[in-house]
Amino acid sequence: MDHFTNQLTHLAELAKLPAWKAHACWRALELESDSSGLWAGIVAELQKQVPGLEKTMASVAQELTKRR
Repeated sequence: MDHFTNQLTHLAELAKLPAWKAHACWRALELESDSSGLWAGIVAELQKQVPGLEKTMASVAQELTKRR
């Protein structure tokens, strides 16, 4: 299993747990913004695997933007 798939699987499992949903979204957004390009597309793939993350992902993205 490659790093992308391994991380995606891990984040998908976390995102299914209410207490970890925001953390999984935060981590996916951090990885997506990595300049290496290794994680490009991880947010979209996570949203495919865990339906209903759109609202949480948008909220976390807004908070992440504030902190940068």
